[in-house]
Amino acid sequence: MDVVIDNLLKKFDALKSKRQVWESLWQDIASYTVPRKDNILIRDTPGTKKYNDILDSTAINSVELLSGALHSMLTNPVGFFFNLTTGDSDLDNQDEVRAWFQQVVRVMHETLANSNFQTEVHEYYIDLVSFGTAVLLIEDDPEDEVRFSSKAIQEVYLDKNHIDRVDTVFREFKYTPRDLVDAFGLDILPAKIKKEYNEGVDRDYDVIHATYPKKKEEKSNFAFHSKYILRSEKMFLQEGGFRQNPYIAARWSKSSCEVYGRGPGEKGLPETRLANLMGETTIRSAQKVIDPPMQAPDDGFVFPLITRPGGLNFYRAGSQDRIEPIFNNQRIDYGIEMTEATRAKIREAFFVDQLKLRDGPQMTATEVMERSEQAMRFLGPMLGRQEVEFLQPMVTRLFDLLERKEKLPAVPESIKAHIQETGRAIRVRFSSVMAMSQRQSEVQNINRTMQTIAPFASANPQVLDNLDGDKAVRYIAKLFNFPQELIMDTEGRDQMREQRAQQQQQQQQAEQEAQQADSASKIMNATKTQ
Repeated sequence: MDVVIDNLLKKFDALKSKRQVWESLWQDIASYTVPRKDNILIRDTPGTKKYNDILDSTAINSVELLSGALHSMLTNPVGFFFNLTTGDSDLDNQDEVRAWFQQVVRVMHETLANSNFQTEVHEYYIDLVSFGTAVLLIEDDPEDEVRFSSKAIQEVYLDKNHIDRVDTVFREFKYTPRDLVDAFGLDILPAKIKKEYNEGVDRDYDVIHATYPKKKEEKSNFAFHSKYILRSEKMFLQEGGFRQNPYIAARWSKSSCEVYGRGPGEKGLPETRLANLMGETTIRSAQKVIDPPMQAPDDGFVFPLITRPGGLNFYRAGSQDRIEPIFNNQRIDYGIEMTEATRAKIREAFFVDQLKLRDGPQMTATEVMERSEQAMRFLGPMLGRQEVEFLQPMVTRLFDLLERKEKLPAVPESIKAHIQETGRAIRVRFSSVMAMSQRQSEVQNINRTMQTIAPFASANPQVLDNLDGDKAVRYIAKLFNFPQELIMDTEGRDQMREQRAQQQQQQQQAEQEAQQADSASKIMNATKTQ
């Protein structure tokens, strides 16, 4: 046991040493973009003022704007931002399979809505935008089914595998004796901590949570080990495992061979620093213009000079000297223009221009939609990593937790057979605002195709026999995440068509019989007349 703990502590110390080079960068980013998170190298007392040294808030506002945009585009709380798929389009289009997928997705989204997901994911996005790396912990919760927790960047130490995925997370945090008892129970704790707990002592202990993948030769039902270590005592507080990594560690973008990511906060850091320096210089220049330093002859006036409004100063009779500003014709507009240009570069680093519609109310609703879609497509390549490193493992982890709690409907036999045959599990298909906007091109291609073949169809309607209208309608409905409950199943559709055909046939037969009766009546009347 001691050997395992020693090896884990050595691994933790190694990761901590490797991360030190990042900490000064994160401290600088936090100081200018998210001051409330600037305790990476500095340990402030809770409640300390954080914004005293900020003279330009462009970067702070840009972080909030981009984080909010990501929240609405990727994990919109008012809509379904993911669906499920088997990877087989024919199987996915079966009515039974589509209905099951939508039931499961509805349960999963309701679980997210009833949990603390929306509050924690916002903090996740702020870390991602600012530091380029964000970590979200997903745990089982007896009350809300699942619990989310965004972890501060200074707490986590990461390592990656050979395919560049973060699979090892060490987290160091502080617990009081009360926290230790609540989390792990009283019996397992050392006598000293038990005594402090009973006496109500409020002091911090360092706890390390090590989560790492099992080795190939290990026989375990878990894919990841989970071990809580009380560092001061070098003892395990809790040992266990997970079927998926409970820590979701995602990067905005990254350089080769680096574990931690780089984001807009680092990209805009030079201009953010410059904007704060220029803000200070511009304020000083404005003060000199509004309340300039004065000059006066040392023997022509009675000192001290009074510069307040209504102040009265005395000078010798006959003297031609005057009290004048030292600096004349100050042009603070130069400083304002340069500051605004710097602010524009900061907003560009955080994609503010792409996220805002600046042409005012003259645009039609269609134009607004098109421009919004263009902005989302522009951000698409940069956010593709989030689908792989954040959304996909998050949805997979949520599905597994709900499945083990038997909160999901029974899996159809067709899906079970597919999984057994292919060995592939159910996959995630994203339907967020971002994903939907990217799929608009598929619908546009369908519309362009129909418009192009329209002249040929007018000349020869038989060319439409090349198209399967039923599949086209279901395909478009799938792209737009149309509710399965509102789509008639194929059996009901075929029965309705058969009934309609029978009704039309009966109507035609009735019309024919009426025509025949009318013709017979006319013949009989003609015969009587003769």
